[in-house]
Amino acid sequence: NQEVEDFENYNNVMKNNIEKIERCSSVEELNSTFEEIVKGEHYLTSKDELWFKLCEKAKTLGFNYDKKQKCFI
Repeated sequence: NQEVEDFENYNNVMKNNIEKIERCSSVEELNSTFEEIVKGEHYLTSKDELWFKLCEKAKTLGFNYDKKQKCFI
């Protein structure tokens, strides 16, 4: 069933990327993780959810996303 496969893929993408986000402790790690998320495959709402989590992590570390530079500063 396609829905089951999509949900399993979604769970794998979320699990792997959330672990990467949680390990971030510098602006370089945030930007590297951001690039991986942008270039990676996404299922269901994974891209939006991961972006939200990455922004939350950036705020806790004192960084913000700069739209002009397309990176965290």
